[in-house]
Amino acid sequence: MKYSFYTSSSSQEVLDSFGISISTGLSAEQVRENQNKFGLNRLAQHDVTWWHVLVRQIGSPFFYLLVGAAALSFFLGELLSGSMIVIFALINV
Repeated sequence: MKYSFYTSSSSQEVLDSFGISISTGLSAEQVRENQNKFGLNRLAQHDVTWWHVLVRQIGSPFFYLLVGAAALSFFLGELLSGSMIVIFALINV
């Protein structure tokens, strides 16, 4: 399929290339053929649960950066700073 044909042609030429009439549209047979060839005109749907989001957030580099910063703060004796960073890490998740 050459896309340049469709971008440089008139709308009537494009309709003619697909065998479509603007007044009648696709025939029932053309619809069945297209559905058999290309499938139904539907987007794939995925269920997203809360734990999928949780796992994705825990796997993010930003989360590890916050955990590392909190560990460093606790190691250096900065309990308030470390606690705040942990709180922000939990908010991020």
